[in-house]
Amino acid sequence: MEDQINKNRKTIKDVLCMNLYEHKVR
Repeated sequence: MEDQINKNRKTIKDVLCMNLYEHKVR
């Protein structure tokens, strides 16, 4: 269960980073 939560957090963080990156590129 704990591992799943950490995995979800990492995924969310990756998505946020990707969003920031795309905004910077434009």
